Amino acid sequence: MNADGRLKTWVVSNRTLLLDTLLAVLLVGTAIGLIGITNQDDVPGLLLPTSPAALAGWTLPALIPLALRRIKPEPAAWMFIALTMIHLIFGPATAYSDFYAPLMLYSVLVYGAYNHTVRFITTAMAMCVFATLIWSWATRLDGSILSFALASGMCVVSVVIMAFWQRARRATVKAMQERNTLIATRAQDECRIAAQAERARIARDMHDVVAHTLSTIIVQSDGGRYAGTQDLDVAQRTMATIRAEAQRAQHDMTGLFDIFANSDNAGYAGLDTLIRHAQLPVTRRINGVARPELLNGQTSEALFRLVQEALSNARKYAGADANVIVTEIWSSGTLLISVSDDGQGARVCLDGHTPGYGLIGMRERVEAAGGTVSAGPQAAGGFIVQASLPLANVQQHSPDFVPKAFTAKLHEMASALRSKPFAQDNASKVNWIATLSLWCERHYLLMDMLIALALMILLNSTTLSEMLMSGQFLDSGMTRLIATLVTVALLLPLAFRRRLPETSALTLAVLSLLQSLFFPAPLLTVNFFVPISVYSAVMYGRDKAWRWVSVALVIDSWVAGMRIMAGYNGVASIYQVLFVDSTGFNVPALLFAGILPSAIIMIGCFGCVALARWTRSQGANALVLQQREEALRAEEERQKVLAANLERNRIAAAMQEDVTATLGTVIKQADNGLALLGGTARPVPTTEDIAGAFASIGEQGRRALAHMRQLLAVLRETGFSDDRHEDVQMRLKPAARLQEQIESGGFQDMSNDDGNVSSLR
Repeated sequence: MNADGRLKTWVVSNRTLLLDTLLAVLLVGTAIGLIGITNQDDVPGLLLPTSPAALAGWTLPALIPLALRRIKPEPAAWMFIALTMIHLIFGPATAYSDFYAPLMLYSVLVYGAYNHTVRFITTAMAMCVFATLIWSWATRLDGSILSFALASGMCVVSVVIMAFWQRARRATVKAMQERNTLIATRAQDECRIAAQAERARIARDMHDVVAHTLSTIIVQSDGGRYAGTQDLDVAQRTMATIRAEAQRAQHDMTGLFDIFANSDNAGYAGLDTLIRHAQLPVTRRINGVARPELLNGQTSEALFRLVQEALSNARKYAGADANVIVTEIWSSGTLLISVSDDGQGARVCLDGHTPGYGLIGMRERVEAAGGTVSAGPQAAGGFIVQASLPLANVQQHSPDFVPKAFTAKLHEMASALRSKPFAQDNASKVNWIATLSLWCERHYLLMDMLIALALMILLNSTTLSEMLMSGQFLDSGMTRLIATLVTVALLLPLAFRRRLPETSALTLAVLSLLQSLFFPAPLLTVNFFVPISVYSAVMYGRDKAWRWVSVALVIDSWVAGMRIMAGYNGVASIYQVLFVDSTGFNVPALLFAGILPSAIIMIGCFGCVALARWTRSQGANALVLQQREEALRAEEERQKVLAANLERNRIAAAMQEDVTATLGTVIKQADNGLALLGGTARPVPTTEDIAGAFASIGEQGRRALAHMRQLLAVLRETGFSDDRHEDVQMRLKPAARLQEQIESGGFQDMSNDDGNVSSLR
């Protein structure tokens, strides 16, 4: 790093010290400048005589504590106290540096340790008493000593109140700064977690879409291999079912990887079709009034996938001749659903089978939809899956004649009239002053309204007086009404300067422009509050708000400058001159004459713009930090979505081709089988032909299922699964590239001796 870079880095890191040093030099320089015009008899010394040199010598050391008051608040405060005590005894009874004692007390209370507050307040009160005694002794005061002590004590109390007030606000700002920093620094971790969650989500959906389909295909092919040889119609229906299942899975795979959509039938409406093709005796019972419109998309899909997984497990593990009952219980706010069978139940685990990814995915889906799920063997035999899913809240409204759009608009307007909530540091509520400070900060809209109302009351008579002095109005009831309306119109936007900063500023800009064009009186006192609205729009508005604010400033300032110059020439309205009747008036001269006063107005207003931008860049305002937090969270969500999309695309490149090709092969084989079974121009197929057609499909399905389970194992064990999953092997692990993990052979031990992969139930 070169010298300029090191200097810039040092300046940035020591900005507080530099600013306080400049302020200290200004304050001490001002004090020394006052020494030359000070009567030495007014500042006697207790032990030693006073001279200008002595006053300067006792004032200069205050430069050090004043410069260190924020970076080293407590040492600076003790240093200032020591210097004050020494000069009270050995120097002048008072020095100009003593007037900076409130600033030092304020700094140590705001920037010092909270647990040292009492000692500094006590020391400040003791110093007031000590300074009063020294001053009264040195100047021979008698009756004025009580007044002097009371004034000093009131000064200390005022400073303590202001310090407590600011300290509570500063604690909130500090907490919000730390939260914003945390959000910004955790962005990379959040993207990694989003990518891992996407892996788990894909694994869950792959299991629901493809594993269920392949299991159905295998069961159908095994059944068709034997039953189809006896009945050609059964063989045709079975082959058609196989083809339909493969085609639906292919369609769902496209939605899964392309737009991550689900099949149109993957919801409550698809349960009938799901049950009809379950290849099991299934009874569906519905208790209560079914209201599927109360199921949102996520809940409806979770319900479908739960039933799909439960039926798939029953078909694979319940055993022959098992019966399944699907029960729905609809209540006012909850849907209870259970899928139970009377099959093997707990006996299925005797061969070493343990629940796997299917039930985990089922639980994750239901819990993500806000429900709960449980699964396990029944005491009387069989297996049951139960879930509770929330229904959307439906409020019963009495008939009315108010349009919904109108009521929604009213609700939106009412929301805008409330202070926007933001997090505060409630730990700083150590006293009533801090509590009141936080309350006022939280209800800033109410405080701005009260301030605006107070200004309206105070300045209404001033506006009336200025209108009468202009000579354009007579003292009448109408003039008083106009004065009140003008005062309210120009001060009311200030009530919303922090809640609706840009709207408030734009309203005030339009009103000011109309006032300059049409109002007979010149600029009023209430116009001098316009810079506050300018500052608020830049400070609390959007990042680029200063651009349109600057344009509005130039226009309004120029028109206001012309109005000032027109008023000096006795013109009632510049609109009359510019657009109606310019006879006897030099319009070009008016246009150029307004440049000088408008420049003065613009300097003040653009100073407010610069100050607002500088303050905003410091990140020391709670509302600005709240906006930044919202922007950071929005960007974090955008990055998480982007990371999930990139992860999905990466996995799709490794998986989609294989799975889609497998399903395409199954569909092709099913077409060939249907042609074999349904052809009329060829001999009737033999039982060996039928069995071979089904056997090839079953073999293809088993190989595809084994391969897909390897992929699911990779995704599950390298993705973000259920936090409460107790299996150590299912906890979060670093994710290598999918193809590398498959090629490494780390999942070969999942296969059984016969080449089949262990169950995913």
